Amino acid sequence: MEQYFKDVVGELSIDDMNFLGVLYDNDATAGFKAMTHSVVMDKVGLSEATFRKVVYRLVANKFISTVPNKRQHSVYLTHYGIAALKINVEGVSA
Repeated sequence: MEQYFKDVVGELSIDDMNFLGVLYDNDATAGFKAMTHSVVMDKVGLSEATFRKVVYRLVANKFISTVPNKRQHSVYLTHYGIAALKINVEGVSA
């Protein structure tokens, strides 16, 4: 199972990793610390279409979770997302 997780993490794109990194750098690691889509989009500098694709992929892989509210959805990093960042950082520094 651990190898499967590493394989999934290995398929993440640069945009995916930047997205996860922005959430981590801003301590968006719980629902009450979630960041709105517009704030994250400004920080990662992606087009709206690419942003949506990244969000859908990361939600499907359980690396991020969404918090729906009346005005705008917010996102935060899950423990799987934090683990994915650590695996990629370790891989780069090795």
